[in-house]
Amino acid sequence: MGFGSKESWRSHGAKEAEAEGRFPLGRVSKLLGVPAGAIRDLCPTGEWHHVGMFAAEVPYYDSKAVAAFFGDDHGKALLEDWKRGKKSLLKGEPMVFPGCEVGWLEWGGTRGYPVAKEVRHEKATVLVFPGKTQVSIVLQDGKTVRKRWNGRGMALPEGVLKACQGLCPRIGRDRGGED
Repeated sequence: MGFGSKESWRSHGAKEAEAEGRFPLGRVSKLLGVPAGAIRDLCPTGEWHHVGMFAAEVPYYDSKAVAAFFGDDHGKALLEDWKRGKKSLLKGEPMVFPGCEVGWLEWGGTRGYPVAKEVRHEKATVLVFPGKTQVSIVLQDGKTVRKRWNGRGMALPEGVLKACQGLCPRIGRDRGGED
């Protein structure tokens, strides 16, 4: 295999895993015709391998085990529940938290000399949308600002943070594995 060929960007463990029927999420999803999100949320990863020029850790799934999981009645029912849950999350009404004290960092300056300015607002209304990683903050003057609720420098009340974590549980997931 020459440098730059498709196989040269995978670890030896990744090549062995693919020879044995374990693949990255996208390939398993395409092979089985099951949404990648359903596989990621419902099936455990058995391992991860280093892949790509910068040796990223990529989770690998056993295609036979995933096919068997979604092939039986229980797996099909879980998949339908997952699809129904995704649709309801996307169409869900936002949770409203009036009278919150919020704060965040606004960055300026140059790339070599960045300057952070702390911005604080009292009595703001925070809207948390299901399945979204951003919140809408309506300030007292009526201006609306969208910010990532888990961003660095973001300060939200504890109740709002718990609601965000409950409505968007995939943020901050850890991955297991070995290589």
